[in-house]
Amino acid sequence: DKFTVRVQGGVATIEGTTDVVQRKAAATRMAKAAGAKQVINKVEVSAAAKEKASKNLAEGRRRAQVKRSEVPR
Repeated sequence: DKFTVRVQGGVATIEGTTDVVQRKAAATRMAKAAGAKQVINKVEVSAAAKEKASKNLAEGRRRAQVKRSEVPR
């Protein structure tokens, strides 16, 4: 994976490619956590990654979503 991030006036523009679908969303979350007021995510997800994610969903395999409030401390 290779991402390029440009920030101007509080707007982060992310460009690049990834072989993991979840990394596109992670890049947006990280930019917002770093203080970006707006994020323009132009990251391209590879066809193989899209196919793998689609297959996993069709088979009912998904990562469990756990709310932070549900994690014991």
